[in-house]
Amino acid sequence: MNFVMKGLADETLLSLLTMKQKRTIALVKVKIYCDFSDVLTFIDPSLVPSIALRCMQLTVQEGLCSKSPIVFALYAKSLSSIGTSNDIGESVRFGRLSKTLQERMGSSDCGSLDMMVYYVMGLAQPFQALTEEFKLSMKTGEQSGDVFNAVA
Repeated sequence: MNFVMKGLADETLLSLLTMKQKRTIALVKVKIYCDFSDVLTFIDPSLVPSIALRCMQLTVQEGLCSKSPIVFALYAKSLSSIGTSNDIGESVRFGRLSKTLQERMGSSDCGSLDMMVYYVMGLAQPFQALTEEFKLSMKTGEQSGDVFNAVA
């Protein structure tokens, strides 16, 4: 999947069609909820990247939905956990794409997205350069009621 994603340009990913099937949208939402609720982290942590990969695959095949910015950020986070320099570069790319997609779609239901992207971007640049991102993640987390990620 990573090989396929490297071959797709940023604009291609950002201009995917809208996801139409309600079943697929519900599946993406459930998978994201499982990842965010840390259920899988306690049961089997090796499943977390699998969830991100599956959500990304569904997004590329079926199109974008309101949770797509989170899907991009989860994919970025899972790439950063692999640890090679190529994967960290791709991780930062998908972190930036998730922010761009959130701005384009106006998704307000992606509360912890900013904190996740802040974490990913911190892998590639000094944390001093990310103070505005950190402030934004705290503000967004507090406004959306995501207290855990607002102070994490």
